[in-house]
Amino acid sequence: MECPLCQAELSRKVFDGSFYTLNICLNCGSNFQARYGEPVITYEEDYFKTGHLKTYGKTYIDDEWNIREIAKRRLRILVKMLPPGGRILDIGSAMGLFCNEAVKMGLKPEGVEISDYARDFSSRAFKLKVWQDLSEISGDFDAVSLWFTLEHMQEPLSWIKKASSFLNERGIIALSVPNSVGAFPRFNPTAYYLKRPEEHYFEPSPGAMISVLKTNGFHLERLEFFGLHPERAGLPSIGIIKIIQKLIGLGDTFEIYARKLY
Repeated sequence: MECPLCQAELSRKVFDGSFYTLNICLNCGSNFQARYGEPVITYEEDYFKTGHLKTYGKTYIDDEWNIREIAKRRLRILVKMLPPGGRILDIGSAMGLFCNEAVKMGLKPEGVEISDYARDFSSRAFKLKVWQDLSEISGDFDAVSLWFTLEHMQEPLSWIKKASSFLNERGIIALSVPNSVGAFPRFNPTAYYLKRPEEHYFEPSPGAMISVLKTNGFHLERLEFFGLHPERAGLPSIGIIKIIQKLIGLGDTFEIYARKLY
């Protein structure tokens, strides 16, 4: 099997799912699915309600305060990298909370979202411009964001190239993805394989993600680790362990901000 990120062909099967086998790339440490079926999932109303509830313990809207706080933190990073009033294209914009917070910070966001339910909500609640497909979009942007979007894509390299094509010279790509070499998969792999969302085609290692961005003309500006849940790895869920986990890159997720050089 070929790794969807580094494209190496050496991998090891680690888990049999209901419609896929899960493989670990022996070159970059990312994991990826080899599918012989498809997940029973649609990104419509139920996904943002019962689906989000199953994963996070709350529906998407019940989790609104937390989602907005995360959006504000990300935007505080981005505004330092962008020109005043910069344009942002948020791919996988969900119900528009990130874009709504971007408007409040003086930026000009547009969203891309395949869910009819989420697009309709974004338009009605926040008057946002949200597209259904990238082919509908024209013009250049100062930033393209993909918050927990890329891992749903079967061909992540092509999506990175698409994101780059929408960026101005020295524009920013900002993304968050699960960490395939975080504490959870590293120290409690059996539980991780069972909990890993079946709709994720792949989950990358930070090194693989950085290398792919560099190969596609980006320079890393910032890397941060989040998803600090030491209890998943059998460790006490206390502050000092979370601090260490963050410092040594063992969060369950990570964020990257990278600048386009060419």
